[in-house]
Amino acid sequence: MPYALAIFDLDGTLADSFPWFLRTINDVADRFGFRCVTDDDIGATARQLYGRTDMSAGLVQTYRALAHNNAWANHRLLTACAKLSQSDFEAARTGFFPSLQRTLNHIYIIDLFYIDALEGGWLGPSAWENEVPYPSPAALKLAQAAMDRRLLAVCDALTPELLNGTVKINRDIQVQTERRDRLLMHLFQHQIHHRGQAHAMLSETAVVPPQLDEFFPEGEAPPRAAEFAELGWTEDSVWKS
Repeated sequence: MPYALAIFDLDGTLADSFPWFLRTINDVADRFGFRCVTDDDIGATARQLYGRTDMSAGLVQTYRALAHNNAWANHRLLTACAKLSQSDFEAARTGFFPSLQRTLNHIYIIDLFYIDALEGGWLGPSAWENEVPYPSPAALKLAQAAMDRRLLAVCDALTPELLNGTVKINRDIQVQTERRDRLLMHLFQHQIHHRGQAHAMLSETAVVPPQLDEFFPEGEAPPRAAEFAELGWTEDSVWKS
């Protein structure tokens, strides 16, 4: 017997529409000169409604945590790659950029392109004039760490208003305009994609690929404590409000 009606519990179960509602409310508020809703407003309202003082991370804090996780994953992967010989690092392998050297340098140069724009720069496509600016894994690890610190600084300076703002990107023949939150999401996704390919390439060598499939679960803090110390972080500094 066919069903006459199907009911889906979408919002809060299949989808979380709150970030979309918040962006829309703040877009309208900004357009008509009203005050935007901040993370503090959300926390205060939730505490009034539910009596909670330990509210989940807001949107701004989420981007900061993403930047930390991104830097940590790069640190883990490049530390492993530093154990390779130069010939293994350069060896041809299957991927969009067919070697560990070219794949990991591609991550760096695209970071350079977008992070410069997020900082208000105008570097543009000259970012990839040299497709392998750092031929050795040791040199690339230092350069990527410096680039990751720049991205952390961008995310540490975020506010809800800045997230809703726009970034102008020099494409030489045109100026691309993107919302800052969407551009950051694109950058994180780009890193994840190419790190995944590099991780698969590394599995073809004698070096064991590092675990990259977690996002700072509280119960896994002890195993990463040494790496956090190397990066100059603590659990509290990553999750600061």
